Amino acid sequence: MPSVLGIWDLSLTGTTRTSDDPSAVVNLFVRQHLALHDLGSGTTTYGDPAVVAGTRMVLPPGSLRLPAEISVHIGYMLDQFGIDRRDRSSFAMRIVEAARNLSRLHPHGVRVTAILDLTIEISEVGDSVMHGVMEQPDSEPGRVVRRGASKSAILGLKEKVYAAEGGDCCSICLEDFHRAEKVTELPCSHVFHRRCIIKWLEGSNSCPLCRSQLDT
Repeated sequence: MPSVLGIWDLSLTGTTRTSDDPSAVVNLFVRQHLALHDLGSGTTTYGDPAVVAGTRMVLPPGSLRLPAEISVHIGYMLDQFGIDRRDRSSFAMRIVEAARNLSRLHPHGVRVTAILDLTIEISEVGDSVMHGVMEQPDSEPGRVVRRGASKSAILGLKEKVYAAEGGDCCSICLEDFHRAEKVTELPCSHVFHRRCIIKWLEGSNSCPLCRSQLDT
């Protein structure tokens, strides 16, 4: 049986918002990394990091004066991502403190992006077994699974003009959307930079945020 270990880490970035809304926006993303250790050869294979979940919170003006209550709310959301209690409490307090400190400097609206990195370390003997885990994480051994969306599904994606006042970012590259910028919309209504979502769908047939599936 392989040994599996999950390690969580948190990174934070903050920017001012481009709108006149003084609310604080908190974007939460879970980014998964796969590290496969072959105990026989002593080698480690790393998979490409992928955003596997995400959500967005809008904190009304004045709410950051109650950091304990906001921490509890953020902690509840982190619990939905499967983060253990000790890390959940620490991460929630760090996110709130980052939002409070940035809001003091920029009272007319800020955005905090929290990247929750989950590194899954799998240790096993045998390169062939490790390769199979890397290529087919959701399948039975020996079963070939096509993970990417179909070419027709990708070509059929709609483009639209991003019309919001700010606060959102592409959950794949984590860069901000800009007003009047062209974005690509999935059938579930989530939007992304076109270059980002096409590359994503070449290897996965589901939305990075809600996991709604496209045709394969």
